[in-house]
Amino acid sequence: MAITKTEELTQITITGLTESSGNSCIRLDYRIKLDDPEDDQLPIYSTKMKEIWRYLPHDGEGLRPEADISGEDQLIQDIAALIWTD
Repeated sequence: MAITKTEELTQITITGLTESSGNSCIRLDYRIKLDDPEDDQLPIYSTKMKEIWRYLPHDGEGLRPEADISGEDQLIQDIAALIWTD
């Protein structure tokens, strides 16, 4: 049988809300599981972290474009809409 990979979002942390720059961050922590019921050495667990900053670094012209979160889960988009308001 093939190895299956599952990711579980375990924690969401929001930082930088009080910074004068307005560049807050949504940090996502995931638990990753690799498993094959026919392999007695599995499952194996790992973790990964992802940071999504509201503003990307300045482009060469001084603009601070906002991060594109359209590919994120709806929960993350909802959180960003809630906290990333002016």
